Amino acid sequence: MDFKLEYLDVLALDSIYNLLSFNERIDTHLYIRNKTEKLNPKSEKIFNWIKQNYWSPPETKYDGNKTLKFYNEKTESFENLEKYQTTYPKITKAVHEQLS
Repeated sequence: MDFKLEYLDVLALDSIYNLLSFNERIDTHLYIRNKTEKLNPKSEKIFNWIKQNYWSPPETKYDGNKTLKFYNEKTESFENLEKYQTTYPKITKAVHEQLS
């Protein structure tokens, strides 16, 4: 089955900044899996922003307590995902100004 894997980054950015509504998130999953032909406008806007800004999601993993962690290149360690926004303030500012 052919998936639109490049759109997974939309969901990754959403997991950090909570940009999508529940329905938009579901629609994006369906689009990635080719279950619908049209992507919702918000996800399309996020996808275009990702491409224009060359953003790529950080490496992530779940710890033993099922807490999502991201790899912080500055400290070379995994930290709680909530810290991503303060660790990368320029990205956070751009996301809030252009996507919120």
